[in-house]
Amino acid sequence: RELMAAMLQRVEAKVGLQWGVPDDQSSRPRFAAHTWEEDCSYRFFPLIFYLGIFAVHWLIDFPVLLLLGFRRGRAGNIGYWIKPGGKKEEQEPLDAYVFIHGISVGRICYLPFVLAFSHRPVVIIDIHWVTFNPFQCEVPRAEDFCVNMTEIFDAHGLRSVCIMAHSYGSFVTAWMLACPELRGRVARVAFIAAPALWLILPKTNRAVVYDKPIWFEHSLAHVFYRQFFWYEYMLTAEELPSGSVVIVSEHDEMIPVPEVVSDLKEHGVSHMVLEGHRHGFELFWPFSCWRIVKLILAQEKEEPEQKEQRSLCAAMWSSARTCF
Repeated sequence: RELMAAMLQRVEAKVGLQWGVPDDQSSRPRFAAHTWEEDCSYRFFPLIFYLGIFAVHWLIDFPVLLLLGFRRGRAGNIGYWIKPGGKKEEQEPLDAYVFIHGISVGRICYLPFVLAFSHRPVVIIDIHWVTFNPFQCEVPRAEDFCVNMTEIFDAHGLRSVCIMAHSYGSFVTAWMLACPELRGRVARVAFIAAPALWLILPKTNRAVVYDKPIWFEHSLAHVFYRQFFWYEYMLTAEELPSGSVVIVSEHDEMIPVPEVVSDLKEHGVSHMVLEGHRHGFELFWPFSCWRIVKLILAQEKEEPEQKEQRSLCAAMWSSARTCF
């Protein structure tokens, strides 16, 4: 109670207001705060785990990406890989697919999925602070990240892109959609298991902070406990660009699936629910991966038809106004 009283006095002195709290102790407001006890700890992984991660990054990821035609690039603190693809006349109106991975041991996990879109240029963004690297777990400021992404797009002449984001990748996509310089370049997004949707609900934060998923080790605890501000990352269906696609898993333990699906239906966003799946495994099941790719490509083919229909309707409306 002494702590609560002292805290209240400091707040009152700082803001210059009196809350008028009665002297009756039973009527005083409860002290609201996280108690950083055992429930908010993290898992300890052996040294061999981190050595294995480094081996995957440098002995597998790097040479495999080079052999597949990807080239390494860097803009500020953001590393990326880019692979040309398709003929120039086939790249309109979309210039490239930009893939942003989630918490993972390496980009190699996503290659079977990413290569399905090789008919267009593909850019893989390195989100290094969620790759189990204890030496690289500092999250950049949203403004700096968006500046670096703008530099990448400018360097390769990318005017219109589709952002494909898996899991944590949806958080940095929220930064890009909130940035005026980048919002106009994002033609649409394809979200796969995106916890950024309806992050205001407690399920995602509770699942990470208190339930301690198996992957929640020291470097990720540093990211989520010290550098995660949910209000910067939250998205709803209304904020997604036209033509976007969202894929969620039926039994996703980190996403409020019923609320997300209801919001997507209300705003007419194309979506798919993968039956029987949990969070993070959808890209590693060949059939589910094929369904996701098929849905995203179908949306790409529908977009020009929808634009043509809108143009036709606009022309008819213009003619009608001229006649009458």
